[in-house]
Amino acid sequence: MLPRVGFGCDVSEVQEPCYSGHLVQPFVQLLKGYPAMDSAQLSALAELGMRARVPIAVAHEMLRAAIEASGDQDLGLKAARTTEYGHFEVLEYAAGTAATWRQAFQVMVKLAPLVNDAAQFRFEVDGDHALLVFASRVPLSRTAADFCSAAFWIAIQRWLDGEMLQGEVWLAHPEPQDLSEYRKSFGQAKLLFDTAENALLLPAPLLEQPLRRADNRLHGVLMAHAERLLVELPRVESLSERVRRGITETMPDGTVSAERVAAMLNMSRRTLSRQLGAEGTSFRALLEEVRQRFAKHYLESTNMGAADIAFMLGFSQSAAFVRAFRRWTGCAPGEYRRRLRP
Repeated sequence: MLPRVGFGCDVSEVQEPCYSGHLVQPFVQLLKGYPAMDSAQLSALAELGMRARVPIAVAHEMLRAAIEASGDQDLGLKAARTTEYGHFEVLEYAAGTAATWRQAFQVMVKLAPLVNDAAQFRFEVDGDHALLVFASRVPLSRTAADFCSAAFWIAIQRWLDGEMLQGEVWLAHPEPQDLSEYRKSFGQAKLLFDTAENALLLPAPLLEQPLRRADNRLHGVLMAHAERLLVELPRVESLSERVRRGITETMPDGTVSAERVAAMLNMSRRTLSRQLGAEGTSFRALLEEVRQRFAKHYLESTNMGAADIAFMLGFSQSAAFVRAFRRWTGCAPGEYRRRLRP
């Protein structure tokens, strides 16, 4: 059973990082063939289409639930193989009509946010090798990393019109026992697991070769359209940023807690903890960070006493605030202020 949460969101209202439907719909279509899946919810997701923006946290929760229900750890690879030429629309067309492979990879890096708000793709050349790195502000699970790597490998393979793409596939997750689905997706490419990043390594001499679909005039039109789409993308906030904002809003009334902030974000505390963990932090760490920042601000910019600052930071007693401030800075609030105002 997939989690019953709101998937669709108007682009103008999106504040958290999202995937576009180009990354979500292949999973929706694939999961329709699994009896354990909720067909009604999958149909509702299918109706959102390619241009819908789905919060990444929701998409990852959907994948986790789908794997649990289906028992299939290879959903990412199988979903990637359902994509056809043009699936990624302007990103794929703009890259595929570039003059050379080098330019095509540069276009893919530049336009990646059209399908993934958290994308921080990089294109690097080191001697005889070129590396396309699928870095992300939101850590990728095995399923998400498999899909990203396989979908782009397959899309690039289509540019060769039948020739076999040569290179290596780097995957940051541990090597699974069964590699049969990886072979179906990547052919005879060398597979490396437990790598520092998810990436594709290709021979550098390939970079200066012209693409068979190169079309300078069409490429210019597509890039102009893509540039406009990039400008119109909404401003996004990570979950950590939204939690910081929730903490700031609830501190003064003394009710700051993980439960309350989770409710503000329409999720359970458990889900909040799991998703913050995926970003490499925790509610407690963010609370400490926000309290320390505001404590220093009040001491530097106001004449508020320790008791008033403790109240503004959501501490039940000023003594608890003083102990916390000593832990943060190694000195008491009064001493900190005297150092700033001799």
